[in-house]
Amino acid sequence: MSTAAQPDRRRAHRSVATWLTGVAATALVSLAGFFATPFLVRWLGDTPWGAWTVIGEWLGYLGLSQLALGPGALTIFLLRAHTGEEGARALTAMARRGLRLYLWAALALLPLAAGLAWWAPHLLQVGAGLGGALRWAVAIAAVGSLALTPPLLFRSVLETVQRGYLVRAALLIQSLLITALSLWWVWAGWGLVGMAAASIAGMAVGAL
Repeated sequence: MSTAAQPDRRRAHRSVATWLTGVAATALVSLAGFFATPFLVRWLGDTPWGAWTVIGEWLGYLGLSQLALGPGALTIFLLRAHTGEEGARALTAMARRGLRLYLWAALALLPLAAGLAWWAPHLLQVGAGLGGALRWAVAIAAVGSLALTPPLLFRSVLETVQRGYLVRAALLIQSLLITALSLWWVWAGWGLVGMAAASIAGMAVGAL
């Protein structure tokens, strides 16, 4: 086999590995969610579960404000650097600049996350009994997700160098860990705060 054909074969193997891990991750996460959701709804209760669903929507809107820096947004620049004459050196330099952008974006959105946490009980009107837990849950989830924004850059770097299977494997571990911790901490009586803490803990492990 010629040396020119070997990189092509390696790239093909990486693409297949990425696709297989993506399929496996989707199947396992869907199966875990199918069995875990009824227990979470039962242990949390209707109102807290509804509130947690709204929190998820809020975090999605907060994520939209980072759309320009989302996974893949910098991929074109990383790819150009990676395939240029300087190769790894240019990729490293671009990754450092991207990391600074992610960090500044997270810091800029921090006041918005804090404000959302403070006003959450007023926006949902869940009652005094759930207001404190809701405020803490939003604070943990929003601020924690912003703190974990910079590692999104490394996801783009891995995909640029065709190591997407590592990203898929990390996302699988993250999702399964979030599910397991959510069940454990909600069962232990932590409620909404447990759900938020489980989400951030899983995301932190995935980021690592």
